Amino acid sequence: MLNKRGGYVFTLEALIVSLLFLTAFYIVYDSSNYNFVTSMEMKKDTEKYHKALLIIDYFIKKYQFPGSYNEDYMQNFANYIKLKSFDPINNFSNETVYFIVQNSSYDYYYPNNITNLKTLYIKNIVIYSNTYNNISHPNINYENRISFKETLYIPKITGITYGNSVTLYGEEGAKIFFKFNGTIKSINISAPAVLSINGYLYKVTNDTNITPLIYTNDINEIDILNCSNVIKITLTTENNSKFYYVTFVPRTIIFYVRL
Repeated sequence: MLNKRGGYVFTLEALIVSLLFLTAFYIVYDSSNYNFVTSMEMKKDTEKYHKALLIIDYFIKKYQFPGSYNEDYMQNFANYIKLKSFDPINNFSNETVYFIVQNSSYDYYYPNNITNLKTLYIKNIVIYSNTYNNISHPNINYENRISFKETLYIPKITGITYGNSVTLYGEEGAKIFFKFNGTIKSINISAPAVLSINGYLYKVTNDTNITPLIYTNDINEIDILNCSNVIKITLTTENNSKFYYVTFVPRTIIFYVRL
């Protein structure tokens, strides 16, 4: 830039330097502005996902087992079982959270019908029960919803049976709880399996009878640790008894929430 009478004369070099300076300034400004906007958007997304997780956590706790069952089943059995679970047998009519239970290969090996139990088709899976009270699942649009997956126990089979025997079903990873008011005569396992019954380990072969420690008028637990298919466990008592029971199975559940 040359200083002359009447003003200044800008040289080409000075103009180029000025343009380079302005270009660099705008690049830095735009980059800073973009980073700020991106940072704000990321913060909003993080807060949204955190809120969704809290909603789903509350939703799972609210609808864990026991769900909507008759009073006899609830008061004399189900209310005493504590297990991190999710129960599709519930009234979800006023909820904004939606869910789908994913099938397992084991689902195809359960009987089409189980004696004394009704077959229910709920959210992509089959459940068996004769103790349910009220089930309501609204149709909700999946669009613009945040989804999360979680593996939880669900009650696959819930029932009350009268007589001198009851047949329970389960798969590897299943937890079976039962209670009865008679005297146990025998327990028959239909297929090879490794079981834990009230904390004691049993390895059985085909069609095996065992006499484990079983509690009368109290809750008993069977954990199926290993088996190749769905197995039958038949409990026989000396006289007619009233059996309460539930089979929990692990399933992956997709939860959808809109914020």
